[in-house]
Amino acid sequence: MKFFTTIFVFIGLNTFSGHGQLIVDTTLTPEFLVNNILLGPGVVASNIQFTGQQKASGYFQGGVSNLGLNSGIVLTTGRATDAIGPNDNPAKSFVNQSPGDPLLDALFNQNTMEACRLEFDFVPSSDSVRFRYVFASEEYSEGVCTPYNDIFGFYISGPGITGVQNLALIPNTNIPVSISSVNGGILGDSIYGPNPVYPYCHLGNTAYYVDNTNGLTVQYDGLTVVLEAKSLVIPCETYHIIMVVAEANDPTFDTGVFIEAGSFNSQYINVSTLPEVTGATIDSAVGEGCSKAIIHFERYDDLSFPRTLSYILSGTASATDYTLNSPSINFLPGQKVFDLEVSPVFDNLNEGIEEVTIDLIADFTVCSIFPQPRCTIKITDLPKLSIAAGNDTSIACGAGEVQLSAQAFGGYGNDYSYQWTWQSGSSDFQTIDVTIEEYTIFEVAATDTCGLQFSSDDVRVYCGIFVPNTITPNGDGINDVLTIFNGKGSSVNIFDRWGNVIYNNPNYDDSWSAIGVMEGVYNLQITLKENKVINRILNVIR
Repeated sequence: MKFFTTIFVFIGLNTFSGHGQLIVDTTLTPEFLVNNILLGPGVVASNIQFTGQQKASGYFQGGVSNLGLNSGIVLTTGRATDAIGPNDNPAKSFVNQSPGDPLLDALFNQNTMEACRLEFDFVPSSDSVRFRYVFASEEYSEGVCTPYNDIFGFYISGPGITGVQNLALIPNTNIPVSISSVNGGILGDSIYGPNPVYPYCHLGNTAYYVDNTNGLTVQYDGLTVVLEAKSLVIPCETYHIIMVVAEANDPTFDTGVFIEAGSFNSQYINVSTLPEVTGATIDSAVGEGCSKAIIHFERYDDLSFPRTLSYILSGTASATDYTLNSPSINFLPGQKVFDLEVSPVFDNLNEGIEEVTIDLIADFTVCSIFPQPRCTIKITDLPKLSIAAGNDTSIACGAGEVQLSAQAFGGYGNDYSYQWTWQSGSSDFQTIDVTIEEYTIFEVAATDTCGLQFSSDDVRVYCGIFVPNTITPNGDGINDVLTIFNGKGSSVNIFDRWGNVIYNNPNYDDSWSAIGVMEGVYNLQITLKENKVINRILNVIR
């Protein structure tokens, strides 16, 4: 099973606004935004509080916009619906008359206003918590390194953390993300008083900035690339997170922060499958001896250290029913993924569906409120392979090609291999076209996708023969001998009216001319190569 529940939010057409590719809904409650949209696996939230105007926050869908986030929650200093593009107003503003926020006031020693604040308690299941976000603003790029440095913060507090810690930082630094720290590298307009010596002014982080001038899907003039906020925590302890955005020194030129749906998580490892053969998935089936389920473990913790995780095996399958490529999950330093291979063994026994369940054992204190990763693979017996080559047939030998085709059923997969063989040739095609000169047995065999099962069948092609009912052995060269058309190699017996054999040839060669035989009616018996017996009346006329 997967420990992330995808929340499908169905919203009536009258509850959201949309233009272009960005959709925003401001009617959802803070509790719904947190519990049903923001939270991912390994986190339980409580004590959810919101400060600000309801229209300043909401749910967004932006999968085909240039945000880089498919959906999530948005917090703004104006109206959340004003985030919708295109960027047709370089100074989009809506004054909410909301106060500022003391945490942001202290961050850069600025006077903030129009604050929008969402906060809640949470319990993490592992030793870290993280989420992804994008910061955007109409203050770009006029307000860069000016007093109008709109800001936001993600403040965490709890066990092991001194005071409150801001997680909204430029990667690998302790610099808070803001208008003046992530930008296009150019000072703002002189009329706003830009000052490169401001302690929060940084012009070298252009790699994290996206210029949205003339943008088609988002209104804000500029935004960051997708960034990640993260913190070390103690599993099963209670922490508090504050997500807040505000204007600096004036209430105009709106700003917002987009936080990805499901990304607020404390998942130390993700378990999924990468089936080698289509059809092998988590809680799904693989065929004995043919395919293997690849259980994919992906780390989310500090990759600079090695990590080894144990697992427990259970289920109805015995140890002889499958093999594993490793007795534990071993991550080397820098290694993010590890694949555990479950390979069912083909034993040719009808055992029904057997299961092998793998339960991961965490290497830290486990919270009882969180289930640990589990994967169940169902091992199935392969369906018996069979093949049908069609009915025996009779043709006029030498009259042209005949088409023969076989079809395999069962086994594993549908990519069968075929092999035809007959007296004078062979073919590995499913359908063959051959010319028949005499009675021929065509044998065909099939193997399944895995090559574990084999089945065969044959089709017999008879030559339609022609036997004359009269011969005239008078020496004129016409119809002087008994010619059996398409009967080469047959056994011929000729009887008189009293049942006496007057001629016998086990390998007839079209040579009997009735020498020494009186005119009359005779019985002709032909035994073909395929042991088929034909009886005819033969008239001898001189």
